[in-house]
Amino acid sequence: MLRKSNSSGNYLDNLQRDSWQLELLVTGFALAGMLSGVDEFDSFTDRLKDILRGHPNVFGAEVFIILLIDFAFYVTLMHFFVHVVIRCLWIGAIGLRSVMGPTDYETLDLAPTFKKFILRRNGSFDNYIRNLDKLASVIFAVTFLLIAIMVSTYLSIVIISLLFIGLLSLGDGPLVVISGFIMIMVFLLLMLAYLLDFLSAGVAKKNENIARLYYPVYRVFGWLTLARLYRPFYYNLVSHPLGKKIVYFLIPYLIITLMIFGFRLQPNTFFDHRQSEYSDEDRQNIMFSYSYADEQHPDDRNSFIILPSRQLSGPVVEVRIPVQPRLESLVVDHCPDLVPINSYSFTIGGLESFVIGFSLGARQDSLGRVPESMKTRIQEEIIPCLLAPLELKLDDEEVALDQCFVRPPKKGELFTELITFISLRDLSEGTHSFTLNQYEASEDDDKEREKLKRTTVVPFYYVDDRLDLMPAPADQSEEENLR
Repeated sequence: MLRKSNSSGNYLDNLQRDSWQLELLVTGFALAGMLSGVDEFDSFTDRLKDILRGHPNVFGAEVFIILLIDFAFYVTLMHFFVHVVIRCLWIGAIGLRSVMGPTDYETLDLAPTFKKFILRRNGSFDNYIRNLDKLASVIFAVTFLLIAIMVSTYLSIVIISLLFIGLLSLGDGPLVVISGFIMIMVFLLLMLAYLLDFLSAGVAKKNENIARLYYPVYRVFGWLTLARLYRPFYYNLVSHPLGKKIVYFLIPYLIITLMIFGFRLQPNTFFDHRQSEYSDEDRQNIMFSYSYADEQHPDDRNSFIILPSRQLSGPVVEVRIPVQPRLESLVVDHCPDLVPINSYSFTIGGLESFVIGFSLGARQDSLGRVPESMKTRIQEEIIPCLLAPLELKLDDEEVALDQCFVRPPKKGELFTELITFISLRDLSEGTHSFTLNQYEASEDDDKEREKLKRTTVVPFYYVDDRLDLMPAPADQSEEENLR
């Protein structure tokens, strides 16, 4: 038994001695992959944000979900980069020591003041190498602990969102609202107790009376947050003085890091690039690039109305209205009896025949097929409901949306679009604007009492091509010669 214990100890000692190679290998590959995939990751989070934003059952939780995903990605990227730098410094220090040997301060002939300070501050070169090794290993381990904590936080947000959705499905009676509020508050308090116990290195587990009450909470939240993945890391840390300091520093560190990532340098003093910072009157003089098809970036999905260009000409213009979730959430209020064709689902390998997701209330069957009786209702039912919350104006005159077409998304696009064609024959040359108003449905179906949800203004300059086709006036000298 003793021999087996010794062999196991030797095995772990060998692993500890050679673990830097595995750390550097894993970190190097992960860092290379993450750096090469930053653009794809940003595109993925933008698409996820657009899908979740405006969904009636999300309640703004997409802000925390996207923020958490972004934060986890970039914190991990930063930790891996710092780990590689420290490991490279450690390797360089080992190489330098193998050539030069340990530091000999006696040969420097320093004054007593500087000699005492340098010895106290720097110490021996061997201690410097050992400290670099420990620091790199701790950063590597804490990185995965932070990832596990963020996953647990994400799961907690999902659970709270599911509680909201479940309570809404029960109705809006006083008893349901009060009981639901009490249930959610109890859940939040228990989650706060679990978090405080985690940050205090297990203070709730030290008193027997408190431990008996806390034990069921500890077990339940351990399952809900997948704590089994990170508890060995956690208890190994808090069992040592240095590890306790690291755990105590985690929350301040995450807050400081979040503030650093939230820092934004604004190059202009009097302008802000965010659309929400401007009033409706100001937007008439602002040309956002995502509102014009010839200037759009592939990841621009912020506009509710898209024109071909900032400068328009000709008798007709094509106006595109992306069907975003924020628009669909208004459609649900205007047409509560409309059953959706699609539900939120995922496809495997892009094959539409393999659909995984929810089909409650959707028109699709389990294989993603729409019944024949439902395929002919787009023009009769779906388009009128999509147009119900919309009001389109050209300058100050309302434009009738009598004839609209549906354009399915192309490869790389996310949303289906409504397309309509507007006549510009009576428009004078100069600056004009399209205004798209979106309204929430009123309870008594009174159009005048509908609440304005949002307004999108897209200005453009109209060039009248008919002026170029008109004959130029004859020169006065030429008229006299003709006489």
